[in-house]
Amino acid sequence: QWNFGNGQTWTGETPPLQNYTNPGTVNRRDTVRMVLTNSQGCRFTAQRVIVTYPRPNPVIVAPDSVCHNTAITFSAQGNGLGSYLWRFTDLDGTSSTQATPTRVFPNTGNAPLTFTVSLEATTSAGCRGDVSHVVTVFPNPV
Repeated sequence: QWNFGNGQTWTGETPPLQNYTNPGTVNRRDTVRMVLTNSQGCRFTAQRVIVTYPRPNPVIVAPDSVCHNTAITFSAQGNGLGSYLWRFTDLDGTSSTQATPTRVFPNTGNAPLTFTVSLEATTSAGCRGDVSHVVTVFPNPV
């Protein structure tokens, strides 16, 4: 008999795959137990703790709108963020692995422009979260 620690049990030789999720902000531990009983009634129990890490759920901290040629320093908040991959595809096609990159946003036209900045953040446990942020850039008055 199998007890997966997530409310699911199984009797048989080959158990089905189990999915463990963690919607919280701290590591979740589930204990998986397998109990074997032979034909003489002898029992053997084995167990293993499964640790499920939370997703980082990053949030980009930056203004939603700026004026022509304003420098923005981007930062992120989230659970255990360890590495960053910022993409400035709409702006200049560059990327950055800095925790707080800075970019200047131009607008030499007559109408507002929008730029989407995306972030792929990874925790030290290898859990990844993606988020994007739209910045509207207003032209200078004429």
